[in-house]
Amino acid sequence: STQIVTLTLCFGWLYVIADREHISEYHDYVGIFQNFFHFTTPLDMIINSVCLLLMFDQMEHRYLCLCYKLHSCVQLCCYHWIERRAKASKKKLSDTELQTVLLDAM
Repeated sequence: STQIVTLTLCFGWLYVIADREHISEYHDYVGIFQNFFHFTTPLDMIINSVCLLLMFDQMEHRYLCLCYKLHSCVQLCCYHWIERRAKASKKKLSDTELQTVLLDAM
């Protein structure tokens, strides 16, 4: 989230440099995204810290309790999406090929 907001602000600043007659619109635009940025930065930091914590071997039980069902659901959705793409292209992929495609996508 922080990268998206930062990128958006940078494009906004480049827009102002290129076109000075819309500077009042730019200030409104920046105000909205700065408020969003200041709200989401602490949230993003907390999420990143929890993700890093769950990577440790000692936290495997917590990971299984907190994230495993969602992780499995996302993997299953990706698997079905790739299968549909393979059927659309009339090509049957083996399990090994599907795993390779899934790992490349992550």
